[in-house]
Amino acid sequence: MARRSDHSREELKNIALNAAQTIIKTKGINSLSVRNVTKKIGYTVGTLYQLFNNLDDLILHVNALTLDELTQKLSLALNTPNPIQSMATCYLEYYRTHFNQWNALFVHRLPENQSFPDWYEKKIITIFNIIETAVKKEVPTLTTKSINRTTRVLWAGLHGICTLSISGKLKPTKSESEEILIQNFIKNYLSGLKAPSN
Repeated sequence: MARRSDHSREELKNIALNAAQTIIKTKGINSLSVRNVTKKIGYTVGTLYQLFNNLDDLILHVNALTLDELTQKLSLALNTPNPIQSMATCYLEYYRTHFNQWNALFVHRLPENQSFPDWYEKKIITIFNIIETAVKKEVPTLTTKSINRTTRVLWAGLHGICTLSISGKLKPTKSESEEILIQNFIKNYLSGLKAPSN
């Protein structure tokens, strides 16, 4: 392994991020530690702390890569004939094929006195903006406030189905597949929004 003098700060940061991401991908977030990362990249703990404030900061940067991947996939789904259904399918596929990365987004918690940095919050907002665009395309009569609410409801329902599936809670109810549940949820919810009010 090359030593610190062989890499710029940015190169070293990317090396550490790639190592942390690989650990999460293959073993899950619970296996991620500063020592595991430094062991993998061949640098000291002190060097890693010169690149990231702490383990939480490192995890946020890895989770940001996951958000970037999701943003790219959802953006592609936006250009399909049924963007909301396509985004839901995309989200379900990502959770199945990249479970450890997906899980790290929701398992990781910052200390109570700490909030997400602005650069991270912007990534979350970008994803919701994409979904809001799809909602507006599907139901153009909605107000801005209703679009915002609808986006959160759709995401919460989709995420809830995925979470119940992971925990095995759907099996005792003899539910249909996640795909069918998600399709029905979205179809019925959007139908309600499109129906003329009495």
